[in-house]
Amino acid sequence: MAEGLQTPDGKKLDLEAAEKTFAEAMAQPETDVPAPRKMTAEQKKQSGMSLSAPGHAQPRLIRLGLPAKSEKVDKDFSEDIQGITTGLWLTAASIPPVQAYAALVKLNQPALVHR
Repeated sequence: MAEGLQTPDGKKLDLEAAEKTFAEAMAQPETDVPAPRKMTAEQKKQSGMSLSAPGHAQPRLIRLGLPAKSEKVDKDFSEDIQGITTGLWLTAASIPPVQAYAALVKLNQPALVHR
């Protein structure tokens, strides 16, 4: 097989031409890059970004169907959470790539359980 890059359909890519085009693009001064377009006042008004003056569009709040008031639960789940977090850090400690995360879980276990 010949060396070089090719597309999935088998067409060979000309690396020298690509490098030349890249070098030309890098050699151009930065002032040739156009500045991003700024939003007009009407676009800001429609998006709700302009909040300084009264009468401008205000951001809309989206309710996600969560209960309006927190509901108090009578059962204490701290022992269950303690067991889960202990199992989590013990398991993670036995897997080399995630051992550092196991230490973080162990160190933060009191805050996670929050009795």
